[in-house]
Amino acid sequence: MRHIKHIEHCHKKYINKLPEEIQKIIDKSKIQYKDLLDKEKLNIPTYSKINIDKEHKQSLENAYNRLRHELIKKYKQNNDGYHCAYCSLDSSQQIDHFLPKQEYPELTVVCYNLVPVCSVCNGHKSSYLVKYNYHPFYNKLFPEYLTLKIEKDKFDSITFKYELNISLDKSLKDFLVRLDLCSRYEDKVRNKFINITRTLIGISKEASIDNLRTMNEPVNYEWEKLFYTEMINNIDIIFDYCQREYEKNIKVATH
Repeated sequence: MRHIKHIEHCHKKYINKLPEEIQKIIDKSKIQYKDLLDKEKLNIPTYSKINIDKEHKQSLENAYNRLRHELIKKYKQNNDGYHCAYCSLDSSQQIDHFLPKQEYPELTVVCYNLVPVCSVCNGHKSSYLVKYNYHPFYNKLFPEYLTLKIEKDKFDSITFKYELNISLDKSLKDFLVRLDLCSRYEDKVRNKFINITRTLIGISKEASIDNLRTMNEPVNYEWEKLFYTEMINNIDIIFDYCQREYEKNIKVATH
C-alpha cells in the first residue's frame, strides 16, 4: 500500500529523531493496531489505550505536524493517485486520524491510523469514533452496502436515489450518514448521467447496453459500479429518455 509505505519512509525523517521512550510508545501502539487489523478485530473494546503524559503528547503532536506537511505535499504532487479513502470522490488533501488523536494520542503518528481523505470527509467525520470492525485500508465495505434506485419522475426526468443497506451495523451506518455519502454520490452521478446520455442519444438499446458495459469495466469504486449496473438494469427508462432527447434535438435542428 503506497500510502503506508510513504508514511514509513517519512518516519525515518521525522519520527526516528524522537527520544527513545517516545519511539517505544509508537512501536507498541503500532504493533497492537496492526495485529488487530490483521485479525479484523479493530474496534474500541479490543484496542487497549496506552497512557502517555502531557510532554509526550506534545512531542507526538509536533512530529505529526511535520509529517502531515510532507504527506500533503506528496498528495498534491500525485493528485490522481490518492483518492479519499472514505468517499473515493475527490483527491486526498488532508489526513484523518481514524481513531481520533484526542482520545488516542499514542496513535498520533502511527501509520495505520493516518488516513488520506478529502476535506469534505475530514470535516464531516471530525473526531467521530467508528465502533465497528472496519478500517478503510483493510476492511472494504461489501458491495451491498449501497443500493441505487433509478426512476422517472412526473416531469419525465431521470432521478437517482442512493440508500444505505438497512442491515449495516449501526455505528458503521451512522459513520456513513455522517459523511453524507448518499447525497454526494447522487450529485456526482447526476452530472455523470448528463455526459453519458450524450453518447447514448440516437443509438439502439443494444448499443447503449454495450456502451455502458464498456464504461463500467475500468471502474474501481462500488458507488460508481452500482451506477452503471443500475443504468443497464433500467435500460428501458434510460433508452426512452434518450429517445425523447433525440427527438427534441431533431425538432430544434429543423426549426
